[in-house]
Amino acid sequence: MTPIDPRAAALADLREWTEHQATARQRLIAAAWRAGVHNVAELARAAGVRRDTVYADLRRENIDPTERSTMPTTTLPSRRAQVRDRLIPILAELPLRGPREESPDPAAVLRQAGRVTILKLLYGLEEVAEVYTSWLDTSLAEQDATATGLATWSEAGMPTAPLPRWTRDRHGFLCVGCGENFWTLVSRGDVSSRWCKTCARDLAELRSEQVWIPRRSPLHHDIAFPGVLPDERYDNLLPVNWNGSIDITEYVMGEADAFLAGYGWMGLATSDEPSPLTGDLEAPTLKAAGQTTKPGHRFAWTASFAYDRGPNGWRKTPYGFRLVTGTLTSDHGVSTFDDAFTMLDTIAAGNNAQ
Repeated sequence: MTPIDPRAAALADLREWTEHQATARQRLIAAAWRAGVHNVAELARAAGVRRDTVYADLRRENIDPTERSTMPTTTLPSRRAQVRDRLIPILAELPLRGPREESPDPAAVLRQAGRVTILKLLYGLEEVAEVYTSWLDTSLAEQDATATGLATWSEAGMPTAPLPRWTRDRHGFLCVGCGENFWTLVSRGDVSSRWCKTCARDLAELRSEQVWIPRRSPLHHDIAFPGVLPDERYDNLLPVNWNGSIDITEYVMGEADAFLAGYGWMGLATSDEPSPLTGDLEAPTLKAAGQTTKPGHRFAWTASFAYDRGPNGWRKTPYGFRLVTGTLTSDHGVSTFDDAFTMLDTIAAGNNAQ
């Protein structure tokens, strides 16, 4: 395999960020306006741009800056927001730990890992890794303030690489030196410099006291993901022929992916093929039903989804199907849900009586 050139990868990421920076600012300014922030000077200060840039961005988003309705537009949370609201509390369930610290209760780690798996099923590996690395940056900065360097290099573990080896590292899980091994060490005073032992000692020629070993979530390597390139497919799609037409319309699966994609999670399966889409071609609804078959986690389920075309992330892909309502039926009765994560988390928690 051709070795990864970390310099070329870093420059490619920088170019991509530059290309999408203006677009991201434009959307965020529009989102603030729709949320009720109609003071152009305030928006300009927050964005670090001139007032005329704010006016131009609003017009590009089809917003008339002279129309200052006092009623903010209600928007549903993005995938990124949903992951952030769930993942941060999940990470707080267990203490961070260093390599020589006592391991948490295995059952608690398993439960925590199961909840992260639900987030992956609903919102994708990319979104979970993105939110986690943002949280990790903050955690490392806080730890760096009181971190002490290594006394000797023997305190650092030997380098390990992902299997199979990654061909890219868009979220920063690999060493900044070789780009092949997972990083385990952080430079004191510069938490963006994250190294494997070999590169810190031999490539960067750092002294042992110049690096430290961070405390991380037990799920760090469960969340690690190489990332998706801009031209790669990002979402699972549902192809549909409306009314027997030869034309195929593709819909982003969204939250329905966790229920219909056939991952086998908790023995989850549909009782029949997904119901044909109903309603409008632009905003259809989807209904499905099935059961989970894993012992201790057996439920009959139903789910109804509505299609959300709202653009998510800088890719501006539709959110996809959002859960409108779902039910879980067991020997203890029927429970109703309007949140996909809570519904799947209930399945994962199981039924002790079973």
